[in-house]
This record gives sequence, structure tokens and C-alpha cells, in this order.
Amino acid sequence: MPDHAIVVGIGHYPTLGAGGKQPNDLPGAVEDANEMAAWLAEQGGATVTKITSTGLNDGPWEVASIRPNGQDVEDAFKPFVTADNRVGSRLTVFMAGHGIAPAARSRSLILADAQNSKQPWVPACEASAWIDWFALQTQFDEFVLWMDCCGNTGLEYERRGPPVRRGVSRAGNAAPVFMAFASGNGREAYEGPTKDGVIRGYFTDRLLAGLGGAAVGLDGEVRSASLASFLRNESAVVVDGNTPSAPARPPADVVQQDDLLFAKHPFPNYEFRIRDTQGNILPDGTTVTAYRPNSEFNLKGDVQGGWVSFNLPVGLVKLTAPGIEKYMEIAAAAEKRIEA
Repeated sequence: MPDHAIVVGIGHYPTLGAGGKQPNDLPGAVEDANEMAAWLAEQGGATVTKITSTGLNDGPWEVASIRPNGQDVEDAFKPFVTADNRVGSRLTVFMAGHGIAPAARSRSLILADAQNSKQPWVPACEASAWIDWFALQTQFDEFVLWMDCCGNTGLEYERRGPPVRRGVSRAGNAAPVFMAFASGNGREAYEGPTKDGVIRGYFTDRLLAGLGGAAVGLDGEVRSASLASFLRNESAVVVDGNTPSAPARPPADVVQQDDLLFAKHPFPNYEFRIRDTQGNILPDGTTVTAYRPNSEFNLKGDVQGGWVSFNLPVGLVKLTAPGIEKYMEIAAAAEKRIEA
């Protein structure tokens, strides 16, 4: 059975601005949804339902109103809720847009028809509540929730969970879940220019980088632990040598990380030009060993044309040769040729 995914990106909020008469848009949210939907379909092999400000599954909305609204999102969940039998192995839910945090372990996506009036109108989808409900049922074996939205707590509103009967149909423990938010409770999330100059959610950009191999572990797999560590260790995106003028970004909040497999990647190849204590490049034929401290990772290679190459994971590596011992930190965005 195929995996399934529900991807939502809301970038146009026509009445969420000042006095409920101005827009409060997020230029990156729809592109975040497009990129995530593409990865889930192409790399994750999932059947994706994509809901954005511009339409449903790349088609325009048939009714020209403020979309998507609460019914649009609930319609995506309904076939899975009402299924009589197991639907698939994994359900992944991704949402990008304005958000609020009803509680520390919860995140809600504000829907497009929200209005910032004197008495605010705040329709929202509490995605974490959907995942918690599904984890006690039998339609799927495991669940993933990624939310690229703020965790603001200043706006009080009536919480609305899934319109379903409470109950447990799964025997034993709840299904495994990986759940990560762009920021912690009470913190804002940010979007801005990536290295390509495209406006994107910083969390989504980093998440896709991790899934694409930057969060690979020593076993060549991106699993919950390595992805969680990568997301928490956020760093500023540098554009043309300058840090974007956005506020300092908080690390992602990974609130549950049961062990799940997201991707498998061969380690990227890096070439090193190593110099001895006199500054001389190691001669061809010199054997160099690459270690990962406190692990069994151990590779050997010979210098050819002044360079020696290894397929390495991100992290600290120790390079040794006769009379030489050097430590190098391999970053996710490291150049593939490194002077050591």
C-alpha cells in the first residue's frame, strides 16, 4: 500500500492584517508546500493531496472565495477517517502558513479566511490533534507531522479538534509519531531568501536539506534521531556572504521522535588536499586514514594528484597520515574540495 500525505500551504490571508481590512500574506508558504509535495511524491513515494492558496492538487479552486478554509482541509482527512480498513503504511502531514500554539505540544494552522477584527475570527486546523487521534486508530502504521508556522500563544481562541468520535481502535501502544514544529511554544517562525534568493520558510528549507542528505547518519540513513538533531541545530542561512536581516531564528521544536526512516543516501564525496607541518602537500601515494571519533567509522585512501577523497557523513572527521593528525568539521553545506 502506498504512503499518503496531506500538504497545506497558505500564503494569502486577505483580512488578517490591520483592522481586518488589510492582507497579512506569507510569500513563501505556497512554494514550501509545492517543494514538500514534490519531495514526498518523488522521493517518499507518497500519494499526495496538496491544498494551497492557489488551488487543490495544482488545479484552481472552482469557487472563487477565500480558500482554503476549514472544510477544504477536513475534506482531505475525511477519506482516511472513514476508511473501514488499513489505508497505508505512513501518513505525513505538512502545513505552512500563519500559526498559533494552543499548548506546548500542539500547533494549529490559521486558515485563509481568518480576520483580525476587533473580535478576531480565527478558524484553524489543529494538526497535532489529528495526528494524536490517528495514532490510536488502525488506518496507518506510523505518522509524521511537520508544521512551518509560528507558535504564538497571545491569541486565545476556542480549540477545535477533529470532528470524530473519541475512541481507540488500535491494540497496544499508540502508533509511532515524528512531530516537529518550526519554533517552540510562544516563538515565531520566519521566512526569507534562501541561497537561491527565493523566499521560503527557513524551517522547510532546512527540513528538505536534511531529508536530502544533510541529516544522514553514520548508517547512511536519515532517521528520526539524525533529522531531529539536524533540525534543532539551526544556523543562519547566508546569502551572498551576508546573513539575512531577519530576527535570530529559534531552533525547531521536535516534540516527538519515535524511530522512523525517512530516506537513504550514499555519503557525499569530499576531496582533501593535506599539508604537512612544513606546509608541503602530501606526495602522491601517501596513505591517509579518515576516522570518526568515538565510532567504528574508518576509511583509507591514497593521495593522487595531490588530493585524497572519502565518502563522508556530516560531522567531525579525523585525518591521519605519517606524522600528521588533523581534525575537520564537515558541514552540511561544505565545499566538496577542502584544504586541510
